[in-house]
Amino acid sequence: MLNRRGRGAGIDMAKLGEALSRPGLDTRNFIEEGTVCDGEDAVDFDDADDLGGPTVFVNLQPSKITVRCRLLQASAGKGEGEWTPFVEGDHVLVCFPRGTPKNGGIIVGRLNNSLDKFPANVAGQDPSGNTFAFKRQRTAFTHEIAGTYTVREANSGSFLTLDATTGNVTIKDGSNGALQLSADLFGYQSGDALYLLQLDTSGKRFMVQVGDAMFRLAAGTSNPRSSTLVTPGPFSVSANAQPAAEHVATTEAVFNILSWFFKALGTANPGPILGAVLGGAADGILASAAAAAGVGPLNPAIGAAVAGIFAAAVQKPPGVAGTGQAQPGIGCAGFLTG
Repeated sequence: MLNRRGRGAGIDMAKLGEALSRPGLDTRNFIEEGTVCDGEDAVDFDDADDLGGPTVFVNLQPSKITVRCRLLQASAGKGEGEWTPFVEGDHVLVCFPRGTPKNGGIIVGRLNNSLDKFPANVAGQDPSGNTFAFKRQRTAFTHEIAGTYTVREANSGSFLTLDATTGNVTIKDGSNGALQLSADLFGYQSGDALYLLQLDTSGKRFMVQVGDAMFRLAAGTSNPRSSTLVTPGPFSVSANAQPAAEHVATTEAVFNILSWFFKALGTANPGPILGAVLGGAADGILASAAAAAGVGPLNPAIGAAVAGIFAAAVQKPPGVAGTGQAQPGIGCAGFLTG
């Protein structure tokens, strides 16, 4: 006897059972083991729409009868389903709802065998210790859901959520630290709010906070568009592997020390300025001017003049490579320090 695939079907136990059946003798067979047939057409997706899903051809054991089987799924609804590829020799358990294989069967489970051996290592752990649950698959796996999806660890309260309404992805740890990815924000905030990393694509800002230190980088079209760096301790900038050992001076500080220098110069030499007279005293005059500028205020008239220059500052032309700024200018109007 040949089946629809041209294979030798062996003895049809169902028909034999029907011939031998009699009152008191139930010849129906509701469940059998089998192996997936060989060949590329062992799995058929062509008639999936008519049969409600793909089918798998199975050789029942030991009868060698080939039956076409549907697949029992944990999830099967409108547009829902699950699938793990079948290969030749896979060991399966097949049931026959009406007790006969002539109407086809349903694969209700899979079994490990010499071909499909039980895993000896899962995530670096030995499953034979019987201490953890797992699901290990060799094939690529896609899990798709049309609603919000959450995985939560009950003891710590940590969770992962994919929000179906907003599309946001949120990961929260046991200390209430949260990582979020959305259409306009990528950010992390610690549970105590002392640490923050935030890329705001709608506001065009990038911000990092570490305790009482903060850095904010803003685009020219953001509001406010100012960028900020705040540190509770010294801030060093160095290059070429050289240690930072000197201090930054502001435009106001330079004008202040010049003002005090000329005051000290007038005090030391009230008469005409003579190089021969000042040569030996210049270092002392400059040192006293620096000390006075360190504690003395900037002359109000000079301060007003400097403030006016920066208030009316316009964009300067590009500097000449290797020679610096070719046009006159004082400081950088947009760079503030304190």
